[in-house]
Amino acid sequence: SGTDTAISIPSTIRNMPVTAIADKAFYGRKELTAITIPNTVTTIGNRAFYQCSGLVRMTLPDSVTKLGSYAFARCTSLNAVTLSENLTALEDYTFYACFELKSLRIPASVTKLGTDLISKYGFTFTFCGDAPEFDPEAFLYRHVICNYPASNPTWTENVTQDYGGYDVEWNALDVIPPVLTGKGFSLSFEDEILTNLYYTLSG
Repeated sequence: SGTDTAISIPSTIRNMPVTAIADKAFYGRKELTAITIPNTVTTIGNRAFYQCSGLVRMTLPDSVTKLGSYAFARCTSLNAVTLSENLTALEDYTFYACFELKSLRIPASVTKLGTDLISKYGFTFTFCGDAPEFDPEAFLYRHVICNYPASNPTWTENVTQDYGGYDVEWNALDVIPPVLTGKGFSLSFEDEILTNLYYTLSG
């Protein structure tokens, strides 16, 4: 349902729950600017939203546990993503060539990161839980910034490597700021300025 550019995926079809978005389901749908996914969906297939170049924001409901490879690759206008708090992995090339996407908050549920995930130089990852398993080329040819919880003992020197990237920055944070959400938007407070703002607002 929805308009030609904004669609809402139904939670049921013919009285059956919609639990998955198929491989290439919206492949190349450049006219789409907004997609709402119901909380019945647990799996998003490979290349499900590949080259949806008009898509600006995406929120994955907490029902989603699996996100396929290239799922949002070449979504060149995508600039804000909120991941499911129950997502288990970011597969290969998930956000490849998403040049407007500058940061991701990685939920504690994520245990694996695949190869060549992003294309933005200076991209910021903020990890909320244990150190995941990194593909040796997770940050291939990119300079990225990685924030992780200072009190978590799984973040050892053996973990904080470059993984194919250039001069990867690893920052141990005493507090991982939350994601603030509102109607039609989401904000991830990853960088230092916004972190300070968060402390000011909550102090």
